[in-house]
Amino acid sequence: MGGYRNEGIAGQAQVVSKGSLGCEIKTIYFAHNPNVMQLLTHYLHRLRPHLDPGRRARLTELDSAAPLLLTERGTPYSVKCFYYHWYKYYPEFRSLCPVVFSPHDVRHLFITEFLILLRETCGAGTDHFDAERYQREREAFGSTIMGWRSAHTIDIYDHSRDGEQTLEVLAKMQHQLAERRYQTPGPADPTDPPLPQGSTGSIPNGAEQGARNETVWFHDVETLAWIKHMQQQ
Repeated sequence: MGGYRNEGIAGQAQVVSKGSLGCEIKTIYFAHNPNVMQLLTHYLHRLRPHLDPGRRARLTELDSAAPLLLTERGTPYSVKCFYYHWYKYYPEFRSLCPVVFSPHDVRHLFITEFLILLRETCGAGTDHFDAERYQREREAFGSTIMGWRSAHTIDIYDHSRDGEQTLEVLAKMQHQLAERRYQTPGPADPTDPPLPQGSTGSIPNGAEQGARNETVWFHDVETLAWIKHMQQQ
């Protein structure tokens, strides 16, 4: 209750984060969603007093260490209780969303969408991408919003840096491949080793024009048989 009251600040609450050893170090915000505000108010003033062992209806009567959410037995509503009800009722609503997900997936989605928006804000995809700002603000998001003690925790969710570097290397390789020119075979050199059986070094009739800009592949009989076999499969 102390985290919900949050020193009189409406629309946000202090909650316990994973790994915070029971300390309320993370702030969640719901002022932008009126439905959440209405549901919480309805629960606290109409439903919770019937579950509270002392039938306390006023928030001022509750100690700061009192649980906000209660079970039907009046005990604190724990994470295990939440997952129990999630897996109990989720199958009934699964048809409403074609993607199967869990509460933890929602957490990943929230962080991923924020990082995508942050990259766009910092100019991703343009010549003016501010990498230093992106790095600085993503770490601030992890420490202030998510309440992570380590600045490297967000690396678990952010794969954009490694992925972007990989795409840059791939684009460079494809650019080099596009500019590469292959030389077609010329007259046979007596000192050259013989071609593999089943391959040919001649260019088909009518293909001499423009052949210098074409790629000529030589395949032996075994390779051609393997390719034909794979095509049939």
